[in-house]
Amino acid sequence: MFAALAATATIAACGEGDDGNGDSGPTVGDIPAGAVAIVGDEVVTKRELDRRLMAVRRSQGQTGSQSADNLRLQAMAALLQQVALEREAEDLDVRVTDREVGRLVARARRQFDRPRDFRQFLGRQTERDLARQLRIQALAEKLEDRARSDGADPEELIVDIERRWRERTVCRAGYVVPACGNERARG
Repeated sequence: MFAALAATATIAACGEGDDGNGDSGPTVGDIPAGAVAIVGDEVVTKRELDRRLMAVRRSQGQTGSQSADNLRLQAMAALLQQVALEREAEDLDVRVTDREVGRLVARARRQFDRPRDFRQFLGRQTERDLARQLRIQALAEKLEDRARSDGADPEELIVDIERRWRERTVCRAGYVVPACGNERARG
């Protein structure tokens, strides 16, 4: 469900064209210099991707088995999926406050007897990385709760979200991931 998707930020988030509501999505030509994608009307910059790549490297450690290109594409997919989830939540007026995130981080800290144990749990990630993950997870849970309260099947809603954001997102060549609607443009 949404919580599982949020844990790895796996909502598909690339594409271009019409979203079925008569709105035309962005095109590759719309992507400004210094950007790698557009999700809806939000530009995703190379700098944001670089920060996400650093977070992926911190969380997984860069091993010889994963090439720099694979890590970059993994970071790109995670970043686009996060943006898509945040935009979907925004469209539905679903919010997670900084205070809520602070409580989630505090709850995570309390699971450990000593600060050193918490730092060990974080591993190479920063507390800011953890807060970002917890915010996305909380948004996903709220979206799942909303779907259930509206009588919708959360799994069907996931498919709908994937389709909708795939149609609203376009990726620059060299940054296209399998979830991108313009993936067929890849080599």
